[in-house]
Amino acid sequence: MAHWHVALLAAIVLASGSAAASTKRPTGGPGATQRGLRLSITGPEKYAKDAPVIVRVIVENTSDKPIDLLQRMDLITIEVAWPAPSREGCTHRYTGTRSRRLSFAQINRGQLAPTPTPLAPGATFEVELDLEQWATAEVNASKPLGAGAFKVVARYGKLSSKPLGFVVEGTPPAGRCKSNPGWQFWGPGR
Repeated sequence: MAHWHVALLAAIVLASGSAAASTKRPTGGPGATQRGLRLSITGPEKYAKDAPVIVRVIVENTSDKPIDLLQRMDLITIEVAWPAPSREGCTHRYTGTRSRRLSFAQINRGQLAPTPTPLAPGATFEVELDLEQWATAEVNASKPLGAGAFKVVARYGKLSSKPLGFVVEGTPPAGRCKSNPGWQFWGPGR
């Protein structure tokens, strides 16, 4: 009888482990609506080594009234997170997370992109951002993203998008997990 319980427990553990391993990549998309606005982020699943890391940030007016957007889009920030070894290494739930916030404020305080003001009901404003280019900008400490698995969340004031996961091909630098231990085990806000 005891062997039957052990076998059942082992089957449950194996099943839950395989379910965790199959967790899908976070695909971004719209976050919660706040004051008639919704923020989204989209991008591909994989980027080639040394290629631009382009993501698209979308601000959508979900209200039935026009909404004035700020003239400068430098309120947009992107939190970039990656899996990092913890004292247990880079395995499943024991994985650590490191992150940094990218600012899109320009040194000359110019506009990141001209915004439609006001944004009509149902209308969207979209801007493409090269995260690698902005990561190496002086305003972001001039540090490249490098290779590895990443999760990003766009923020515009108090609005947040859903996380977007992607991989930049190549060998990750020291202090990063060499492979993705599973999308569900690390990321912004963990």
